[in-house]
Amino acid sequence: MGWVFDGHLRAVGDPMEPDYVAVAERFLNTPYFWGGKESLGLDCSGLVQASLEAAGVAAPRDTGPQEAWAKAHWEAVEMTEDLSGLQRGDLIFWPGHVGIMTDADTLLHANAFHMMTAAEPLRRAAKRIAHHHAPMSGIYRRRAE
Repeated sequence: MGWVFDGHLRAVGDPMEPDYVAVAERFLNTPYFWGGKESLGLDCSGLVQASLEAAGVAAPRDTGPQEAWAKAHWEAVEMTEDLSGLQRGDLIFWPGHVGIMTDADTLLHANAFHMMTAAEPLRRAAKRIAHHHAPMSGIYRRRAE
């Protein structure tokens, strides 16, 4: 039949995770799988959606709708040339890609370049993605509640 480790279970009605970034960080080194949304493999938007869901935030599944949702519900953050002023939890978007900032400098994202969920300096990732695909399209921060 199989089994499930009881430490991976949560009772219905338990409180939501307080920090969606901490949830996303649990997926570090998870294999990249386009369309995936679980520990066996996930893509960038699956990482963001699963992490937000664990914190009680309902977000769309794919990056385009996620960016439109973030634009409508969160605060836009100015995209400065030096990428300063970012915070833990900021969502960074490119056409077809999204990641979560773990601190002012580090992007966590499931990506095909590393073929896994990786944490790397945002400046390096942004330069590579812009060179191979497109520049950033938006940065959004959750509004204080």
